[in-house]
Amino acid sequence: MNNIICNDALTALKDIDSDSVDVVLTSPPYNFDMNYDSYDDKDDVIKYVDTLVDIFNECKRTLKVGGRLIINIQPNYKEYYPTHHYITTALIDNGLIWRGEILWLKNNLKKLTAWGSFKSPSSPYLNYPFEFIEVFSKQSIKHEGNKDDIDITKDEFIKYVNGQWTMTPETKMKEYNHPAMFPEELVYRCLKLFSYKNDVILDPFNGVGTTTLVAHQLDRQYIGIDISEEYCKTAEERILKHHPLSKFF
Repeated sequence: MNNIICNDALTALKDIDSDSVDVVLTSPPYNFDMNYDSYDDKDDVIKYVDTLVDIFNECKRTLKVGGRLIINIQPNYKEYYPTHHYITTALIDNGLIWRGEILWLKNNLKKLTAWGSFKSPSSPYLNYPFEFIEVFSKQSIKHEGNKDDIDITKDEFIKYVNGQWTMTPETKMKEYNHPAMFPEELVYRCLKLFSYKNDVILDPFNGVGTTTLVAHQLDRQYIGIDISEEYCKTAEERILKHHPLSKFF
């Protein structure tokens, strides 16, 4: 445990024991032609979804009974392809329990300026200032754990069970040379709501290590996988620079 693995996700996952992970939390590549370090982010949409489903099925194998699979994903609006629906349907068909959907509303509405056919009904383009967080469980909706390892507060619980989360997107992507990071607060909320201290947290698309960093900060164990040596190095450096949390969100 507590390891950053530099490898292709599907290959690396096969070396992780079955029924050994408590939570898989990840945000896969968007397939929007973003400039990732070691990954071509533009593929046929059917092949893209099939590949993700293969990876998430392998994640399912690694999960304990009651373990959670949490996926932050955005549909490919440019190609009119509802990625989140296709992945959700496939994972339900493959035996995972769909637990719910969180709408992440981003605090950057002023940046959205694409209107399509402006002032015309011919082909207006809908803006989407949000992403989806899909939550699944393996075999059981109950995730067993030690009650002494519960660290979510009353106020946090009441706030986080609301299915709409308003958060500012990550602002340090240039600093870490990564085009599509999710914010630390998203990981914080997911881990507080869906995991116990000392749980094993896995991110098969770890990027520059936001999941593994926050897992470390919250006294969870972590496994991060990414194909980029540069990103894996950055993920390790972020953990090494960590100082204990005092007040966080």
